[in-house]
Amino acid sequence: MDISVVINCSNDFHVFKTIESVDEDVEIICSITPNTKIEKKLREMKISYIVTDIGSQSKTTNAGISLVTNNKFILMDSDCYFEKGVISRMCLLLDEHFVVNANIIFDYEQNCLSKAIARCKTFDDTYEGFAHKPGLGLRKDILKSIGGYWFNEILSWAEDSELSYRLNKAGVNIFHYNIESIHHLPTSYKHNLRSCFRYGGGDSLRHRLLSQTDDFSLINKYRNILRYFTPFETLVMITNDVSYQLGYICKFLQYRSLSK
Repeated sequence: MDISVVINCSNDFHVFKTIESVDEDVEIICSITPNTKIEKKLREMKISYIVTDIGSQSKTTNAGISLVTNNKFILMDSDCYFEKGVISRMCLLLDEHFVVNANIIFDYEQNCLSKAIARCKTFDDTYEGFAHKPGLGLRKDILKSIGGYWFNEILSWAEDSELSYRLNKAGVNIFHYNIESIHHLPTSYKHNLRSCFRYGGGDSLRHRLLSQTDDFSLINKYRNILRYFTPFETLVMITNDVSYQLGYICKFLQYRSLSK
C-alpha cells in the first residue's frame, strides 16, 4: 500500500502496541528519543527509525517525515493504536484530499476522573475543527503551498495548531473522517495538566513569534460545555484551561524578558 505510518515515541514501550495495530502492509517509521531497548527491538523487527533529542514534538515529527518514501503518510503517537480499516480508508481518502484527520477515541479507566479527562480531550480535539495529530494524514505534494515545511521547529508544542493555521491560510480543506477511529490510551490527570501547560506555552510563542491569531471565543466554548457537560466534567475543563493559561503567561513573560 502506497502510504507510510510515522510514529512518534519518547521512552514509551506502547509503541509496539501501535505497530501491532497496523493492519496493512505499509512503510512504518518510528521517530524516537534515545532508548537502547526500544532501538534494539525495532532493529529486530526490521522497523526503520530515527533518533532525535528529547523535548520537541516538532523536531521529532519532522525527523520521522524525512524518512518517508511515499507521497501519503499518517502521523501517529506511541500512546495510540489503530482500529481495523483506518489505514486503508485514510489511504483512499488521501487520493481525494490533501489532509485527512481520523477520529480519536480517548480510552479511559473506570473512574469518574478518567472519564471526565477523556470527554474534555474529545471536546478540545473536535470543537475548533483544527488538524490534529495523532491520526493526521498528509500528502507531500501539498508542502510548497503551505510554506515548504511541515512543523515549525521554533515550537516544541502546539505544532499542529501552527500547521492548521497555515493550512487554513492556504485554503486547504481538512477532511475529518469519523467512522473507523484511532484510540488514545488513558491519560493521567497529572499528565493531562502538564500537556495543557505545554500547549499554552506553544500557543503563546505561536502568537508572538509567528504573529498567528486565532478566532476563538472562550464564552462560546463554555456555553457549549455547560450545555453538554456534567458539573464535574466542567470543573476538570476549567482546571485544564487554567493550566493552559499559566503555560501561556509563563512563556509570554519568558519571551518578554529575553527580548529586552
